[in-house]
Amino acid sequence: MTIIPNLAIEAIELDDVDLLIVTGGPVWKTDKAPAIEALVRAAHARNIVVAGICDGTRVLAQAGVLDHLRHTSNSAENLKQVHYRGADYYQDVPYAVADQGVVTAPGSAPVSFMAQILSTLGLNDKKLDAYLAMHAAEHIHG
Repeated sequence: MTIIPNLAIEAIELDDVDLLIVTGGPVWKTDKAPAIEALVRAAHARNIVVAGICDGTRVLAQAGVLDHLRHTSNSAENLKQVHYRGADYYQDVPYAVADQGVVTAPGSAPVSFMAQILSTLGLNDKKLDAYLAMHAAEHIHG
């Protein structure tokens, strides 16, 4: 998959945003990662849904967004590496966690991540429930 950005980070207008997702990937453990902590903090302060999956949760931790709400990641140790203050709220679970407009998930949980985002945005319905049931049924017979 090729992803071509069409907007610089500096050009993001939060007035036009309902959801800010920080995707995962190895870049977040390097010095090449973009500095978006201020953007994440500003979005959260404006009650914009903020979501992070896999190593994208490290950015939410660095921004201080996870300091006082339930959250998850690939592991507790993954977040401790960024010296955040939310360890008491860490949930060691294999699915997405939503709390106070923030959605987090380990990299292994893209379906529950998507479902929690939609639910947090108020977009859950019977179609989403049916999709989640179908997905769960697929994993029962493993």
